[in-house]
Amino acid sequence: MRQQPTSGTTAFRIAYPRTGLKWLPVIISILLSLASCRPPLATTSPRYLPDGKYKIKEGGKVREATVFNYNDTAFLLLDNGRTLIPAAKYLDANIKSAFVNKAFGLNVITVPFKFRPAKGDEPHQLNTTFNAALAAGFRSDRYTYKKVTLAPGVQKRDRFHSGYGGSLFLGAGTVLVRNAFIQNALPHDYDGLVVYYGGSLVLGLGRFNTGIALGFDLLTDKYAKQWLYQNEPWIGAVLGVKL
Repeated sequence: MRQQPTSGTTAFRIAYPRTGLKWLPVIISILLSLASCRPPLATTSPRYLPDGKYKIKEGGKVREATVFNYNDTAFLLLDNGRTLIPAAKYLDANIKSAFVNKAFGLNVITVPFKFRPAKGDEPHQLNTTFNAALAAGFRSDRYTYKKVTLAPGVQKRDRFHSGYGGSLFLGAGTVLVRNAFIQNALPHDYDGLVVYYGGSLVLGLGRFNTGIALGFDLLTDKYAKQWLYQNEPWIGAVLGVKL
């Protein structure tokens, strides 16, 4: 018989915290490594501006442009393709410009924390096990360039990149399956393999993203039908990088 929580015990359980948390430095290191991967950039490029269609906002005016990179240099196609100019030259002629790109995007994400609501006699669960997923969806990115005067005749170009989006994801990971969660079919706990899916909302700075997700886990072994949390919703924190 399972002991019920008493006034001296908590009704909130962290599932396998030591095993799960030991993966977090590894996950974060991988994501930061991916975030640092970018094409080599020449001095004529306004740092990193991906290919695509943009709306350029300057002092209340909006114009459309297409950006493409060639030999490490970013170029702008303006005026319906009639004008071709290096992006760096265009930015040098303007004090502040904002490039806005709205498009379908891909992200690599992980959910380091999954919160599961109480179910039956089981209290709330906070899972911190290893997982990774590919997320696909709509994303809006804004690249803001501003010229800053450091001294008379000396200027630099500051760049700020932010974004937001919503996506659907599919991934895989591990989960601690307690014997109580599978109707005591085994005399011990074990680490099970799950496939998980759901949706997320993220905010991004640079190529690094963070947000919130709603997802569902599917245990892949023979105890799937008995597992208490099979295809049950959870809420999680999202970390990821833009591809």
